[in-house]
Parts: sequence; C-alpha cells; structure tokens
Amino acid sequence: MNQPMRLLTTLALIGIICPMARCAETTTAQNRAHAERYIQSANSELARQNTRRADLADEMIRIDADIEQRINEMVDMVASVRDSSDSKTRVVRAKEDALDALKASIKVYQTVREQQKRLLKNAYQPQPAEATEKTVDALDARIDKRIDQIIEISHSFTEHKDYKKYKRYSGGHVATRRGNYVDPAVDLELRREYKDDVRQAEGIDRIAVDTKEAIVKGLRGSIDKITKDNERLLRELKLARSETQRAAIKKELADNDAVIKVRREQLSKALAGGAAPATRAISTDAALSIDDMIEDYAARVEKDTRRLITLKGQRDQIDSTIRVWQARVAKAEKYLVDLASAND
Repeated sequence: MNQPMRLLTTLALIGIICPMARCAETTTAQNRAHAERYIQSANSELARQNTRRADLADEMIRIDADIEQRINEMVDMVASVRDSSDSKTRVVRAKEDALDALKASIKVYQTVREQQKRLLKNAYQPQPAEATEKTVDALDARIDKRIDQIIEISHSFTEHKDYKKYKRYSGGHVATRRGNYVDPAVDLELRREYKDDVRQAEGIDRIAVDTKEAIVKGLRGSIDKITKDNERLLRELKLARSETQRAAIKKELADNDAVIKVRREQLSKALAGGAAPATRAISTDAALSIDDMIEDYAARVEKDTRRLITLKGQRDQIDSTIRVWQARVAKAEKYLVDLASAND
C-alpha cells in the first residue's frame, strides 16, 4: 500500500473522512436543509411583497374613489346652473373648463390603456394577462363614463338658449299725466340691455354648437380609428399561425366591437341632444365661485391621477417581483421532491 492510500485509510478509520455511503447521506441532508431554509426565506420575502402590494391596492382604490367623487360633484354642479344677465357667460366658461378637465382625464386613461394593450402582446408580462385585461376593462369603463359626463354637460347648454326670451326691447316709454312719452336716456339704456342680452344669447348658442360639434367629431373619430384597427386585426388573423394567436386576435376584435357599439350609442345621444337638465340662473359672484371650484377640482383630479398612475407602476413592479419569487420557490420545492425521490 502506497503512502497516499495509507493516509486516506487512516483518516477514514479515525472518522475525519467518512465512508462514501455516509458522506452521501450527509450531503443529501445538508442540501435538503439548505433548500428548506431557502424556501422559508423566499416565502418570507413573498409575504412582504404581497403586503406591499395590498397596501398599494388600498391606496389606489382610495385615490380612485376620490377622483370619481370630485368629478361627479363637478359635473353635477356645472350641469345644474346657467348664466343670468348679471353673470353674462361666466357659467358657460366654467362649463368649458369642466369639459377640458374631462377631456384631459380621457387622454390620460387612453395613454395608460394603450400601454396595457401593448403589454398583452409582449412575451414577458409583469403580471398575468388576466390582470392586464381587467385593467383595460376598468379604463374602458372610466373612458365611457367621462364621455357620458361630457354629453351631460353639453346638454345643459340648451338651457342658455332660452335666455333670449327673458329680455325684450319695448322702448323707453314713461307714463305721465299727459300720457306716455319716450325718455331718450331710458330708451338708450334699454336698447343697450337688449343688445347685450342678444349678444350673450348668441355667444352661448355659438359655444353650445361648437361643443356639440367637437363631441360628435371626437366620437366619429374614435369609431373610425377602432374600425381601421379591426381591419388590421382581420389581416393579422388570416396570417396567424397558431391557435393561441388566433384566439388573442379574435378576443381583441370582440373587445373593439363592444367599444364601437358603446361609441355609436353615445354618438346618437350627442346628436339627439336629449332632455336638458333643470338649471337655475346664478349671479356673477356665484359664477366666479363655481369657476374657482372647477379650477380646484381640475387641479386635484390631475394630481391624483398622476399619483394613481405612479402607484400602478409600482404595483406592476411588485407583481413582477412576486412572480420571480414564486418561480424560485416552485423550483426549490421541485428540487426537494427530486431529492426525496432519488433517495427512495
């Protein structure tokens, strides 16, 4: 026996080097312990990430509710008032500001919606496709609601048209003991008031017509855009090579058809005009107060919407992290199963 072999035999006999069978058992036990500790640590990280996600979800729900409450209050407020001879066209201007805020909200939602639609086509997604589709559906619902609110405000413009009948020039007749005569000063003032009333009514009519035309143009443009998108999807459907691709395209076509149906209903509503909501004339001070409130509403909604989008981005990152840790846990658990099977 050579010197190296004698050394190994001696070390084995005194227990410094274990026999092969015992070494294998020790290694297996150590590997199992390492895997179990890793799974425990990974599950702790998963629990932490899920807690963060739940907190973000709660905050997003609260902010979304605040946005809806403010917008509902803004729409109800401007749709229920009209200008008086005192306020001139201040209420109409406030309604235009409210419409601008609603349009801005739609643009933000459309941008996020397009991002989510692109995610569905990516090979890697930060969250399950079902969650992304649910987000798209929620955004569609918000966009539909904003359009309905725009139409509601536009209908309230019709109340202003009736203002022309409130004032009519009848001449500056003044009663005296000898009969009526025309007072030049009174006559001039009445003429000015009448011209102001007509100018105000005509200005409101013009704004009402322009608003309606803009809404109709926007809805028709939306229908045309989605229709062209459907034409593209139909071409892609003919070239699709897998059943998975065909199913995804068919679903997108069905979703687009549903949106087109809603847009056509909204277009009919906008063209028909609908029943004007009951409104009350308000003073200049009240109109200025409403204008200030609309400005405040719009600023808060914009701020909250930006915050909501930021939180959604953070939630998507957490969803991606959760999926990574879930995959790691699954791999470690499979390793334990394989380890147990190898030692049976």
